[in-house]
Amino acid sequence: MTILASFGQKQDGYSITSDGSNDATAAIQAMEDSLAALGYPVALYFHGTFKTTAPIHKKGNVHWRGSAKIFRGEADTQARPLILAQAQDQWSIDGLTLVCGVFTGDPGGTTGYVSSDITKTNSVIAVGNCADWQVRNCRLFQYTNGIVIFGHGKRFKILNNILDAQRAGYDRAYLLAHPTETWGGGDIVNTFIFGTGANGTYDYDNPANVTEEFEISGNECRSWGVDQGIAVAVNSFYPSPGIVTRNTIQGKGHGIICYQGAAIDPGDSPSWARRVVFSENNIKYCNQSGIYIRSTLGTVVVNNVITFCGFRGYDAGSGPVDCGICYRVGYDEMLTVGGVISDVSGEQGHVCAGNYLENIGALGGSNNSGFIRMNQSGVQVIGNQMVNPAEYGWNHETPGIVCSVQWKDALIVGNRMVNVGTAIALICGNPSVGTPFYDRRWGEIIDNVITDCNAGIEVAPWARRGGRIAGNYIRGKPTIAAGKRGIWIRGAPFTTIESNEIDRLDIGIEFASGCTTSEALNLSSPGDRTGASLRCLNNRITRCGTGITHSETNTNDNDPQLRCQQFHGNYVNGKEQLFGDADGVPNTNQYVRSWHVGDVYRDTSPSAGAAPGSICVTAGKYGSISATCNATNGSRTLTNLSTLAGLGEGVIISVNGQTLVVTTIDVAGNTVEVDSAITADLTGTAITYPTPVFKAMPNLAS
Repeated sequence: MTILASFGQKQDGYSITSDGSNDATAAIQAMEDSLAALGYPVALYFHGTFKTTAPIHKKGNVHWRGSAKIFRGEADTQARPLILAQAQDQWSIDGLTLVCGVFTGDPGGTTGYVSSDITKTNSVIAVGNCADWQVRNCRLFQYTNGIVIFGHGKRFKILNNILDAQRAGYDRAYLLAHPTETWGGGDIVNTFIFGTGANGTYDYDNPANVTEEFEISGNECRSWGVDQGIAVAVNSFYPSPGIVTRNTIQGKGHGIICYQGAAIDPGDSPSWARRVVFSENNIKYCNQSGIYIRSTLGTVVVNNVITFCGFRGYDAGSGPVDCGICYRVGYDEMLTVGGVISDVSGEQGHVCAGNYLENIGALGGSNNSGFIRMNQSGVQVIGNQMVNPAEYGWNHETPGIVCSVQWKDALIVGNRMVNVGTAIALICGNPSVGTPFYDRRWGEIIDNVITDCNAGIEVAPWARRGGRIAGNYIRGKPTIAAGKRGIWIRGAPFTTIESNEIDRLDIGIEFASGCTTSEALNLSSPGDRTGASLRCLNNRITRCGTGITHSETNTNDNDPQLRCQQFHGNYVNGKEQLFGDADGVPNTNQYVRSWHVGDVYRDTSPSAGAAPGSICVTAGKYGSISATCNATNGSRTLTNLSTLAGLGEGVIISVNGQTLVVTTIDVAGNTVEVDSAITADLTGTAITYPTPVFKAMPNLAS
C-alpha cells in the first residue's frame, strides 16, 4: 500500500513557511519519523524552499518527491551531511534541489574530506549500509562530496542527477595550468570503509557486506576542483556488482575511479569478483586520469569518450596515474591460499574496448603516462581510438598503450592511434629467478593501425612463453627521428612477428638481447643467448633507413636472421631480406640458433654455376657447452645439471649419443625436460651440441 503526504506551506504543529526563512529541521524530521512508523511505503511531496540546521535522518519506506529546495542554512566549520541515511532500506529522493550549504572548513583536509565517520562528511547525502534506495532527477550543490556511501550497498540507483560542488577558486583555466595538488572530495563516492555498522571495518567472513548490483547512470557532474567524479570501491563475492554508464564528468582529478586499495584488499581470497561495467561516459578536463582502475578483477570499460585528461603527465610521487584510462597496481599475481600458491593473474580479465580518447597528456611534457596504461594482467585492449590532433599542436609524445610491471596475457587488437609518441610500449623488466607465473604467453598485438607515431611497438616482457605481433600497420612521423623503430623486441622467446607493414621510421624491426630462448628461461644466467626461437615472417618495410637488425655488436651473433628459427618473406624497400650470407654456407661462428632438418641458408649474392645456398640435413647447433646431468632410463627429465648456461627451450643437444630437443627448463628445480625418453641410466654425463650438417643445393644454370 502506498499513501501520499505533503510538506509545505504551514505544517501542523510547526510555524513553517515555504520561503526558507525559518528552520524546518525539526518539522521535516518529525514528518519523516511519523511516516516511517506506518510500516508501508509513503510518497512525501515537498513544496517550496526549506532551511535546515542539522542533518535530516532519512528513514526506510519514505520516498521524497517534488521540485522543492532544501538547504543548510548557516556557515559551519565542521563537515556534516544535509541528509543522513544509516541502515535504512527502501527509500528514494526524486526531483529535489539539495544544497549542502556554506562550509568554511578545509575541503581538502580532515574537516571536509570523507573520514571514517559518516556523520562528519561535508556531503549532500551520506548513506551507510543501506539497500534498495534511489536518488534520481535531483540537483545537488555546494559540497565536498555530493553523495557518499559507507559500508555495503546493494541494489541502489543514482540516476539522472546534476551535481556541482561549486568550489570557489577552481575553474577550467586553473585545471589546464597543470596543478599538482589534489583538492579532496568527489561527486559520487563509494568509500573504502566496509562493515556491519556505519563506521565498522570490513567483515571478511560475512559475504552479505558487499557492494553490488548498483547503477550510477545519466548523471551530470559539473564540478571543478574535486578529486573525482565517481569513485566506486567494490568488494563482492558475486559476478554482478554494478554499472556506471552515460554520465558526463568534467573538471576532476580523476573522472571515474574503481578502487580496491589496501584498506580492503581481500588477502587470501582470490575468488572475489569485481566486474563493474563502465560504459558510454563522457569525461573531460581531468587533471589526472579519465578512468582509473586499481587492484581489481574483471572490469569492463567500453565506449567511453575521454578528452583533455592526464594534464599532469607522470607524477613520480604517486606513480603512473595521469592517463586517459589507467589500470594501475594489479591484483597480486601469486597468492598463498592454505599454504598452496594460487595464480590469480588470469582472473583479472579486464576489457577495454571501443573507447575514444583525444588530447591526452601533459602539454609539452616528456613523462606522460599514456592514453591507456595497463599495469595489470589479462587486459584486453580492443578497438579503441587514440588521437592527439595535429591541428592543436599537441605533439607532446604521449604514448598510446603502455605498461611497466604486473602485466601478462595482454590482448591488444584493432586499435587506431594517431599522432602519438611510442604507440605500444610493453616493458616489464627482468623477473626474479624461478617465478612460476612467467610460464605463460605474454600476449598478442595484432591488427592495430598506428600513424604519425614517434615509435611503433616496443616489447620487453621477459616472459617464458612468447607472443605474437602480427598484421599491424605502423607509420612514423613525417620528420623521422634517429634510432626510432617500428618494432623492437627483447626478452621474448617464441615470439612471432609476421605480416606487419612498417613505413617511415629509422629502423623497421630490431631484435635486442634476450630474444633467444635461454636468456629469458635460464634466469640465473641472463647473459647467455643460445638457442634462438623467434619467427620473423612476411613483414613489409618501406622508407626505413634499416630494415631488420640486431642491436648488439658481437660479430658472432649480430645477424638478425640468426636470431630466428624461421626467417623468410620479409621485404625491405621492395627487396627481400634473405637469410644467409655471401657464400651461402653456415659456419661455426653462427652459434646463436639451433639448426633443424630442412633449414635453408642462402647465398645473398648468387652467381651462375654456383649453389644458391645450403640446406640442413642433420640437426644440430654450433658452439660448445660445459654441462653434465643425471637421468633415469625411460625418463624425459635431466636432473642435477652442473649448469643451465647454454640451455633453453628449443635447443638441440646430444646426451649419451641421443639427439634431443629441450622442451622445458625448471630453474628452481635445476632440471631440464627433453622431447624423447632417455635410453639409459646416466650419472654425470656430458651434454654437448651435435654439429649440424649442410649440403649445397643444386647449382644454378651457367
